[in-house]
Amino acid sequence: MLYGWEIRQALQRAAAGTVDHSPANGGRRPEMHVSHPHRTTKLPTQGDLDNMYAHLAHAMTAVGYSDVERMKFLTYLRQLHMRAGIVNWETHIYHILARKICKATGTPKFMGLDEMPELDDPPESE
Repeated sequence: MLYGWEIRQALQRAAAGTVDHSPANGGRRPEMHVSHPHRTTKLPTQGDLDNMYAHLAHAMTAVGYSDVERMKFLTYLRQLHMRAGIVNWETHIYHILARKICKATGTPKFMGLDEMPELDDPPESE
């Protein structure tokens, strides 16, 4: 119903000639002047994603996840992101979460991918 009202209002403004899309008015309709916080959103690189997953694995190890649990969780999370997609500012949310977990548990700071084992290989059972 609200959608119908908005369409009606737009039609009335257009019929009355009150719509001004001139360059003096910015050349854009007022509803198009949006200040969105994520206008510079970009897709993360594979390296960014690998670093994020490694950071999460580091934090998960700090709170007691086993290798199998960690690998299973991160595999499902990767699959979710492949289906739904993820952008660069969303990866920052995961980094903040992992950083706070590590700080709260007293775990050494995550220094990047070089310190983490490969997550694709299952742990060897002895």
